[in-house]
Amino acid sequence: MTLIINGETKEFSNDSTLQNIITNLQIEDKVMAAAVNMNIVKKEDWNNFIPNNDDKIELLQFVGGGWDKSKKVWVEKKEILLKKEQFLFWKI
Repeated sequence: MTLIINGETKEFSNDSTLQNIITNLQIEDKVMAAAVNMNIVKKEDWNNFIPNNDDKIELLQFVGGGWDKSKKVWVEKKEILLKKEQFLFWKI
């Protein structure tokens, strides 16, 4: 089946559970939250949840952020798994 995981198209067998997918991607120690088509899937359900072809999956890890006094902006750094980083800035 074809899945879009954090914006990247990936192929998996049709019987892959969410847990199998996370393990296959070698990020099981990093994923703290998962959403399929914008719906949260509880961690205790990952072993039984089988996504459908073309589902959009977001796998998230939370990291810190803080107030940047010099720029007067709130900075949040979140690592989007699969080796991408994104910085979000809010002007206050």
